[in-house]
Amino acid sequence: MFLPTLRTMQSAQSNALVAALIIVAFVSFERGWLWRGGLSVAIGAVIKIFPLAALSFALPRPDRVRAVLATIACTTLLIALPLLVVSPAQLVAQYRSWAALERVEAVSLGRARW
Repeated sequence: MFLPTLRTMQSAQSNALVAALIIVAFVSFERGWLWRGGLSVAIGAVIKIFPLAALSFALPRPDRVRAVLATIACTTLLIALPLLVVSPAQLVAQYRSWAALERVEAVSLGRARW
């Protein structure tokens, strides 16, 4: 596994990082480290959407509500973090631009539902 992982990391692909964040989330939730698990899920979700499924690792826990709230707080913080260097209008424009690019790419790949 080392060589394929090294190859993807050198190609600037994020799959290995996202997989590692999912594993960190699992371990963190199992050990009761809710904020670490929430932060791992949040970082993964900001990179790609499917690490949000790692939040299901917190569901069997008795403190699952706190884990979900920690994840929401971390995700909100990470999404708003660019506000330290850009104005809110610029940030909204950037997110809209990314959404438009995603729509164009989805249409070009034939995956659009609209």
